[in-house]
Amino acid sequence: MSAGEVIKRLRDIKKWSQNELAQKSGVPQSSISYVEKHERDLPIDYAVKLATALDCNVLDIIWEALGITPNDKPSTYQDPTIDSIASMLQDMPAEERRKVFEYAEEKKRLAELTELVSRLRKKQSNN
Repeated sequence: MSAGEVIKRLRDIKKWSQNELAQKSGVPQSSISYVEKHERDLPIDYAVKLATALDCNVLDIIWEALGITPNDKPSTYQDPTIDSIASMLQDMPAEERRKVFEYAEEKKRLAELTELVSRLRKKQSNN
């Protein structure tokens, strides 16, 4: 299966026309048509935009195009917990993934700030 066939299959699931996908992704409709008809390769920047609009991960498009099933996908992190979390994130719509990353980033900044306050208090108590 080609990347164009995967894009078409995902687009069909959503019942979107090529024009609708073009509007949602910012990829020209003519380019979507060429890719789906195997007349052009799928540039990576277009693949990312199309995957985001289709609420999937660009790697899923590539893996499916290569015929790699979810069970055959390589473990990226060599840690079952992290692999499980990564899998959940990949299955989330793009907007939800963005919210999770923003939340994690906020928690990281809060932890850093808490650590800084703790160090400042220790420094003040030593003086």
